[in-house]
Amino acid sequence: MSYETPQMYRWKDPTLPPNAPALSVYFLQEPQVNNDETAKTGVQTYDNVLIAYVAPMGMPKSNAAHEVERTLPDGTVKVNPYISAKYGEQIKLYKAGTASEAVGTPLRDLVGMTAATAMNLKARGIHTIEMLGDMPDASGGDVMGFWELRSRAQKHMEHRKENAPAVRMDAMEAAHQKVVDELNRKIEELSAMVNTPEKRGPGRPKQEAA
Repeated sequence: MSYETPQMYRWKDPTLPPNAPALSVYFLQEPQVNNDETAKTGVQTYDNVLIAYVAPMGMPKSNAAHEVERTLPDGTVKVNPYISAKYGEQIKLYKAGTASEAVGTPLRDLVGMTAATAMNLKARGIHTIEMLGDMPDASGGDVMGFWELRSRAQKHMEHRKENAPAVRMDAMEAAHQKVVDELNRKIEELSAMVNTPEKRGPGRPKQEAA
């Protein structure tokens, strides 16, 4: 039977220093016995429980489990407010079915990355350059070229961080130019309407100059 790694998302603890590595978080829906309902009905009854598993990058089996929410047999949902807030962004991505690559830089964009190495990394839950850059030493030693690729990934992250202000400025300038272009277009349309000679209707006499 094949084993498919769950979709994992990059999560950075805001309470830790900025240079602290990010972790991965993934979610699974799991049935768990509802003892009270089972005792009441005499029939084995289950709750549907959403579990968040948090682990070092590339080490999905070394994780800590946290209950996010529990759906009871009658449809009542009990939410763990602390965990739901802590991993709120990742929970939204999971429920929306958003892939990790959609919120990061795909591995294929890294120089030196082969298709086979990318598949090996994805089998460990590593789907983006950012996730590769956060892998600890212990999680990638058996991946060919790991050290060099991780170094390149970290340089990619540093370069992106250094250029973030310029990227934001470019985006602001592009948005501003779009507004200016739209205003100019509307001005041209109004000018054309004002300067267009009024057409005489059928049978309307031509006005003579006084």
